[in-house]
This record gives sequence, C-alpha cells and structure tokens, in this order.
Amino acid sequence: MILFDLDQPGVELWSEELPWGHGAVWDEQRQLLWALSGRDIRVFELRSWESATPKLEKVATILLPEHGGHDIYPVPGTSYLGFSTSRHCWLFDRDTREVLLHPELGEIQHVKSMSQHPATGSLVFVKGEDGHWWSENLYFTEPADTLHVPGEHFYKARWNVRVE
Repeated sequence: MILFDLDQPGVELWSEELPWGHGAVWDEQRQLLWALSGRDIRVFELRSWESATPKLEKVATILLPEHGGHDIYPVPGTSYLGFSTSRHCWLFDRDTREVLLHPELGEIQHVKSMSQHPATGSLVFVKGEDGHWWSENLYFTEPADTLHVPGEHFYKARWNVRVE
C-alpha cells in the first residue's frame, strides 16, 4: 500500500507491504482503513493527517481462516465486511472482530468479487471459471439468476446505486 498526496502525485508519503493485496475499505464511521492481504485483514488509523508527513498506523491484524484473501467490501447497513478466499466467502464483523462463513455464498469457491444491493439485499458475484481468473457470467441472488455475456471477462462486480 502506498499513500500519495493528490497535490503531489509523484511523492510517496507512506508505504507498507501488503502481500497479495486485494482491496481496502475506508470506514468513515470508525475512522479506520481495512486492508485485505492474502493472509490477513490489516486495520489502520490516520496519523498526523493535517501535517506535512501524514501516515497510516497499523493498529490490528486479523488472521484469515484460510489463505487466499480476495476482495473486500462493506455490507450495506451492517458492521460486516464481506471477503472471499479461494475456497469460501466470509463475513467479518468490524465491531466484534469475528469471522463468519457467509450465509449465502459461504461454500462457493473462486469468488473474485461480491456486492450486496443496499435496498433489495440481492447479491451479485463473479467467480473464476474453467481455470480462469475471470468469468463470462454475473451471478445474482434474490432472485437467483445468471447474466451470461459471451466474450466478456468479468472480474469485479459492484452495485452502483444512489440511496437517498
């Protein structure tokens, strides 16, 4: 992970190695950055943010239940972060720091991304297929459906809705 100032994009302000990094989520409510590596979730706080040398300070490391951390996203209206590993999908509770098997996607392998609609609760997810890191399919829950787009290489899928 590398921190830059947008006013000086060529100047690195801070960095930390994040092996097999596959995502980060800024948590406005808790004022924390949650970053997913291949083996753990790392929790960072902002330090010296208004100074000339802002940085992030690691305040916790939570080991994953198995290797291969992949994708992390906030579950709307909850304290959960959803994440996947090569063999399972999980929920991480930011308040209790517990990791739970995802109730709907838990046993699905090779999930590259997942996202929950904030109003309907429907999930969209992508899983690598036929030995690839991508898929020609988007999978949905509630209602269960598959959108097949021949020739497409989907990797990340996110609901992008305006909630008022």
